[in-house]
Amino acid sequence: MGAEDTVDLDQVRATGDVVRDRTRDVVAAAAGRGFTPAGASGSWTTCTDDASAWQYAAQARLDAPSGSSSGELLDDVAAAVAEETGWTPGDIEDLTGRRRVGGPLADVDVSLSAYPDLPLLLVSVLGPCLPVAEADRDGLPAGSQDIDVGGAGG
Repeated sequence: MGAEDTVDLDQVRATGDVVRDRTRDVVAAAAGRGFTPAGASGSWTTCTDDASAWQYAAQARLDAPSGSSSGELLDDVAAAVAEETGWTPGDIEDLTGRRRVGGPLADVDVSLSAYPDLPLLLVSVLGPCLPVAEADRDGLPAGSQDIDVGGAGG
C-alpha cells in the first residue's frame, strides 16, 4: 500500500474522537431509559487481515433498571437511541442467548446487545476502517483507553 492510498494520521485519530463522542451519546440515550452506565473503553484495532487498515472500536456496559432484564427493554432503548441520536437501527435479531440490533449513526456503526436473563446492555461503536501507512501505525495509541460516560464506571 503506497502513501497515496492511506489516510493522514491526524484524520485517522480524529475518528477515534468521533467514536468516543457517539458512544457517550448512545449511553446517554440509554441512561434516559433507566439504564446505569457501568463503564466504557475503546481501542485501535486492525480491520483487515494484513493490518493495513485500522478503526477505533468502543464498548460500553450499562446495567438494566432493577428487576428487569435488558432483553425485555431492547425495543424501547433502541427507539430512544434512534430518536435522540439519529441512529438508524436495523431489525432486532434474536440470537442464541441474546438479542441484538445494529445500524449506522452518521459515520460510525452502533450495535446494542441485550440478554434475556441478564440485567445488562452492551453497546458497541465502530469507526470507519481506514488505511494507515505502516510508518504511522505506531502513532495510534496501544491498549485500551477509558471513555468517561458517567455512572459508576465512567
